[in-house]
Amino acid sequence: SAYSAATPTYRSRVSVSRASVILGNSDRLASFIDRVDHLHSGTALDKMEAYKLIKPLHNRIQDNAEIQWRMARSCVVAAEFETVNMNKRKELLIQGRECAKKACNIDSMNADSH
Repeated sequence: SAYSAATPTYRSRVSVSRASVILGNSDRLASFIDRVDHLHSGTALDKMEAYKLIKPLHNRIQDNAEIQWRMARSCVVAAEFETVNMNKRKELLIQGRECAKKACNIDSMNADSH
């Protein structure tokens, strides 16, 4: 799915500005997070694309609550679509829970982490 250059929603603007502060004003990373948020609000295929995009970043940036909670959200969505392999579904849900815990431990004041 192509990323639309449409005006971001209020929620995504807040997420991007918070991400910019947390990620050291990295415009590239903030733009990436905006794209993941945009995809997550789209179709089922868009949500799976968001999972595919956030997963490698999650592996590289372990100490960022913004990345961790988005990975948790994406794991839950990916698990919802995993209807054949129940072991994979369980792994995704466990990974999502671990990412959510990590996000809360990194920044307990971040409401999105909860």
